Amino acid sequence: MATSSEALATGRMRYHLSRLQTRPQLAAVLDCLFELAPKRTEPALAELALVDERLVFARAQGDAEFLHFVGRTDELLADLLGLVRHLKLGADERAYVLRRVATIAHQK
Repeated sequence: MATSSEALATGRMRYHLSRLQTRPQLAAVLDCLFELAPKRTEPALAELALVDERLVFARAQGDAEFLHFVGRTDELLADLLGLVRHLKLGADERAYVLRRVATIAHQK
């Protein structure tokens, strides 16, 4: 169960990310990873997956396979943590980002 500070961090992060103006690929990844709605891209991403521990691929809604290359995990994490800094968010939001990235499933 989430603590009140975790719930606030989650809410703050989702609020800021849903309003962020960014390139379409990153917007699609943010929508998917942080379960933001309404989705800002077409097609929207349904799921992210790690391949070889360092490459992130995405599956678009309606697709059966992970056909969209997102980038390397370290680059995605650097972009996300850069957004936390840019938005002047704190340690709770940073921890939330790290937890969300850790939820990306591994594909074989």
